[in-house]
Amino acid sequence: STQSTKQWYQRRVRGLYLTMFSRSLLSRSTSLLARSTGCRVPLSPLGKPLAFSTFGKPQFGISRSSVSVNPLSFSIAQRWKSSKDVRKWLTTEKTLYQEDGRLQSEQAELDNLLTHLGWKINIDDPETYVILEKEANGETIRVELKQPAGAPEVTEEERNDDEPLKYQEELFKVIISKPNGQKGIFDCIADKGLVVIQSISFGNIAEDLNNFDEEGQEMWDEYLEDRGFTEDFCVLLDKAITVRDERDFGLWLDGALAYLKSVSYTHLRAHETVLDL
Repeated sequence: STQSTKQWYQRRVRGLYLTMFSRSLLSRSTSLLARSTGCRVPLSPLGKPLAFSTFGKPQFGISRSSVSVNPLSFSIAQRWKSSKDVRKWLTTEKTLYQEDGRLQSEQAELDNLLTHLGWKINIDDPETYVILEKEANGETIRVELKQPAGAPEVTEEERNDDEPLKYQEELFKVIISKPNGQKGIFDCIADKGLVVIQSISFGNIAEDLNNFDEEGQEMWDEYLEDRGFTEDFCVLLDKAITVRDERDFGLWLDGALAYLKSVSYTHLRAHETVLDL
């Protein structure tokens, strides 16, 4: 039956994710996640690969292994030209970003989902990527997603017809507070339209759901499902991440343009004089 298939899938993801999580962490980028929906990635730190993927354009990049440059060896004209080239690229990207209108359309869809499902959202927190909150039946329910996780790497040899963990999933916490102040904290994955619980904490004690029998696992999965953690919630969470991705990229473009506007030829010439270049 459909219910049995869903329960099997939740148990399967729980087990597979535990074995793959450590390796997948090593392979994830520390910069903003390049999502399959076409989100762009900002500059990586010096010495790490640098790549941009914007509006379907081919990727290009540079790394320390391929080019070794002493910044002081640049002439003032070269440095001014490089800044001008970056400003030109940023201006083009900003124009494309504004013309694309994706943020506005995604925001409208997100607003409809929030209204329909009764959640309030915060995507302005500097430490938590997405926060969702609602009250229902005397309980306060809060969802915290620290950073989009991305999909663990799965080699072709590891994939087979029974392998469910092939697609991107997100890790988040569900915090359910009772009127008496007691809290339950659920560490979860949203994967392919299902919310899969990894562990549950009460106080300072956490218990892995893989330690429970099938009946216990299904009982807790249904506990969250009864509180609205269904396929619709997974759609909402993914949409919220997309909106923050798009919004943050626009803010990054604004910041980069403001930074480069302060670097003029005259400013660089003054430094050249001081350094006696």
